[in-house]
Amino acid sequence: MAEIESTAENLLIALTGLSVEAGEITKKALILAGQLEEASLSLIMFKEKEAIMALKNEYIICRLIASRTKDYAF
Repeated sequence: MAEIESTAENLLIALTGLSVEAGEITKKALILAGQLEEASLSLIMFKEKEAIMALKNEYIICRLIASRTKDYAF
């Protein structure tokens, strides 16, 4: 009977240790998920800024071309 109680106690200690480790792993996973979300948002914002700059450049080019063709109109 004492051996069974000792084994049960050892199992309880081991499970407690695993529970603590699982909690720490969960915390680290949540931190990494948050960092991944921030990185994704930064990338999206960077791509949006690139798209906006490209549109601005196209607009400037169109205005330059339009003003030059207006000067050469008959």
